[in-house]
Amino acid sequence: MKRLLFLTVLLVFVWAGIFLWPEKKDDQKTNWPDFKKLNIVQIQFDQFELTKDRGKWRVKEKGQDIQPYADQEKIDALIDFLQLNSPRRVLGVVSKEKLGEYGLDKPKKLVISASKKQWSVQIGDKNPAQDGVYALCSSYPGKLLLMNVDYTDKVGAESKAYYKLKLLPFDDEQITRVRLLEKNSTRWDITKKDGLFKFVAPEKITEYKVSSSEATSLFFDLGSLRGKEIVFQADNAKPEFLLNIFYQGSKTPLIMRIFKRGEKYLARVEPEKWYFVLDHSDVDNLDKSAFLLRDRTIAHFDTDRARKMEIAGADVSGKNIQLYQKDGVWKINDSNREVTGMGLYLWRLADLRYEQEPGHILPSTAVKKLTWTVKDKQDNELIKISFYEDTGLPANRCWACLAGEKKYYVVDSSLVNDVKKELGIDK
Repeated sequence: MKRLLFLTVLLVFVWAGIFLWPEKKDDQKTNWPDFKKLNIVQIQFDQFELTKDRGKWRVKEKGQDIQPYADQEKIDALIDFLQLNSPRRVLGVVSKEKLGEYGLDKPKKLVISASKKQWSVQIGDKNPAQDGVYALCSSYPGKLLLMNVDYTDKVGAESKAYYKLKLLPFDDEQITRVRLLEKNSTRWDITKKDGLFKFVAPEKITEYKVSSSEATSLFFDLGSLRGKEIVFQADNAKPEFLLNIFYQGSKTPLIMRIFKRGEKYLARVEPEKWYFVLDHSDVDNLDKSAFLLRDRTIAHFDTDRARKMEIAGADVSGKNIQLYQKDGVWKINDSNREVTGMGLYLWRLADLRYEQEPGHILPSTAVKKLTWTVKDKQDNELIKISFYEDTGLPANRCWACLAGEKKYYVVDSSLVNDVKKELGIDK
């Protein structure tokens, strides 16, 4: 009985020791700051610093007065990294004489200043296993630390890693109007209201409709435009054109100037003083003619109503192919062979655009190669269009003419070639 009582008491003490004894705190985490709760106003690297000015971060380089905006997301990523990466191990006290053995006699430094606190870390060499770096930190005075190996890149980052490379402070959905000017003359001026685009200047183009797809792409490219890098000088740069960009909540436009220096394109968003280096393709997306922004589609019909097609080739065999659509699948009448790409070809026909101003006379060198008729289920004609090859045009162009019209359009010939190949016409 006494033995049982003794064992019971012993178990009680063991249970108390396990569950009631105060847990030993991890000093490495206890000393580590809660960076997200600090009101950080400055982050200093060896060659530059990030400074918070009226709620916005800027990059300040040594010897440079111009201070571009910093990317908030990249600063947040740095803070998240510091928050999660306290020392892996405290290796012990290290004397000043021994710092060189760990690469800490000439370390990379990072200093963070908050409203009521300053914190710093110094990064030296990697350890022999190459899975950590030696460090000193203000949270552990006089202690040698082993830190996450990624501290080397984080603390040794260059200023360009933190530049905000997005040109506009808003997205395309907030853009309401864009005007392109060159040599003080308006090339085009497009407004957007309730999702609809309209030419408002110059007067000679206001009679034309704006292509919704082209304008949507233009506004999106502008709203998401990013530079490849930032430079502070634009010596010998020649002005190419400028954009007035109107946006929600502002009565005056933001001005973006585009320059060319040698083979590089530069952009400056006023009133800022720095320049973004742009990719050539990005400039091409903005530097559009009014003609390219017009609605240049030829075949205005509802593809959802299409149920029948007749495609007549003009070769010696005189092939005339009829197709029908059932449950979204197009098949040839005679053979019931499925034509898998016909739905896509029909969509391409509805999106077909002329590449230059239409003419009223077909050249004598033009030869009819294909006539394409589309009908609904009641045999009502939705569209009938003929295509003509012409040795006077580039190899990738042909003429197109809608039935009942006397306008001839130069179009891309790839659609006609693809349809002829798919159906075996002109073999």
